[in-house]
Amino acid sequence: MAFQKGHKLAPGGKRKDAGRDPDWLKQQVRDIIGKDKLVQRLAQIARGDNIDQPLSNGEVVPIPAPVAEQRKAILDLLERGYGKVVQGIEHSGDVAGRIVIVRPTLGVAA
Repeated sequence: MAFQKGHKLAPGGKRKDAGRDPDWLKQQVRDIIGKDKLVQRLAQIARGDNIDQPLSNGEVVPIPAPVAEQRKAILDLLERGYGKVVQGIEHSGDVAGRIVIVRPTLGVAA
């Protein structure tokens, strides 16, 4: 049974303008949390500054950042500033030549 063009069961891929824009959620988050605010917040946690913790009764209590959160914030800041650490690759087979691994850089000027 053949369907006419435009029928919802007709073959040919998704409909034009169907679904949500793929970058919609990303843009919403960027609008709510600016890049500078995020980096400042990570720096605050990494330093161990007091973080405002809201309680169930609506009261806000300043508490020091836990060590685990400080460590994670420090790693996030280092990766943002210097990139992720390059991991070595071991090979235990017989290789007759040189192995070259090429990774693309994402907007990083050399």
